Amino acid sequence: MKLNNEVIIISKLVRKSNGFVIRYKHYLKNSITNNTNRNIERQKDQSNSKLFSHILTYDNVNQTILGSYIFKLLKDATLDPHTYRSERLQVLQDIYQYISSNNSWYDLWKTAKSIEEHAAKKNVIIDHQTSTELLDMIRLNIPYPNFIMGLNDDLTPIIRKPTFYITEKTLNYIEHDNVGRKRGKELYNIQTSTAEFSSYLIHSFGLYRESHLDLLSQNGIRNEEVNNIKFPRKLTTIENIVKFIENNRHFTMNPNGVVIDCFNCGDIDQVILFEQEGYILWKVIFKQKGIKLNHKGDLVEDGNGAEYCGYFSHTFFARSPYAGHITFIDFEFEVYAFVLECYADIICGSSRLNKEFNRDSLNVSFLEIQSEETATVLDNKMGFRYMPRTVYKRVKANTKSKDEYNLELKKYFIAGHIRKLPDGHRPSEDAVLHAQEFGIELPENHTFVRPYETGEEKLRSHYRKKI
Repeated sequence: MKLNNEVIIISKLVRKSNGFVIRYKHYLKNSITNNTNRNIERQKDQSNSKLFSHILTYDNVNQTILGSYIFKLLKDATLDPHTYRSERLQVLQDIYQYISSNNSWYDLWKTAKSIEEHAAKKNVIIDHQTSTELLDMIRLNIPYPNFIMGLNDDLTPIIRKPTFYITEKTLNYIEHDNVGRKRGKELYNIQTSTAEFSSYLIHSFGLYRESHLDLLSQNGIRNEEVNNIKFPRKLTTIENIVKFIENNRHFTMNPNGVVIDCFNCGDIDQVILFEQEGYILWKVIFKQKGIKLNHKGDLVEDGNGAEYCGYFSHTFFARSPYAGHITFIDFEFEVYAFVLECYADIICGSSRLNKEFNRDSLNVSFLEIQSEETATVLDNKMGFRYMPRTVYKRVKANTKSKDEYNLELKKYFIAGHIRKLPDGHRPSEDAVLHAQEFGIELPENHTFVRPYETGEEKLRSHYRKKI
């Protein structure tokens, strides 16, 4: 009797599981059909000149072939909607078979990025049809709930379950929308976060490798809290910082990436920066608790701070999960401005940034923190502490609290200090500039030795900055 009961239970679970699979496939079919109609509607009033502005020269044969597939989809949606409706799914399948046979995932990403950036240079408004095509191709061919998160070193895809995905409860909400106000709010958050994160990955998977998948958000921000997040003062416009960076690159960021602990910077707790193929990848961690999906598919509070990621291209075209949301545009641009200021501090030098934007008028000075006592100097003042990302990862792995984290960091760095030079020797211009960054006027016949890490990874500087 017991055996029969177990068989009945297992049978019910299988039926339930199969029921969701069937429902999900039906949802996916409807979603892709809606995207087909939406793409046609978007292109209905577009001129041929806009369409043909997407024609460009690619880097290799793979990209040229993939570019021709994508151009056919763009052209048919604009000029021949009937063909587009009847052939779209087959073209998407052909693209998937081509990239699978030729291991050309990176070329697919590069092709899509080239189309977008070429259109932007031609002052063509990016309508996201290209990214919609790639999204539907991946959803059609990669088993639920996985997605392509990045590329291995051999450029094969990293397929994993993303931070957010369509859960069974979310699908109930999409199908019926009668789950109650409070529950509906939670499920809507899952639905929109899934769409936002998937869209971001489409634009970004070519930039991520196993070595820095940690720069992808591990949790999210509640949509209703986004516009309440507080930022520090805004130094200047994004355009001005971009121009400053392009004209004043002087230093090189640590190749493994840099982590910035932020003090009195509104609700920003940390910023992580990493450079990949000329792109600046970043992740901002806020003080607010994040949200994530638990094993039951429920939206729960995460013990860690809410995370938000993105990147800037070499032309400083910004991308992040909320990039398609007019509702959150102010939030996005405040994040971008703050991240770019941090990046400019590292690769251009604080003294140059101070001079260009008159940060000295904000009472800017620099202080290396060597003990908890001196840390009190930063009370109610804005400050940063820079460190190599490899150090950050080791320290985080060995600590459980903020106090342990700060204590452990002290083991890794040699303090900056003044050193007497032999008679007749003078400090280098860089030494003088770095001393000024730390608020030090060098005495005659002395140089400044910057703080450095005792391990292999070296960072240009390690200091807190107070404003």
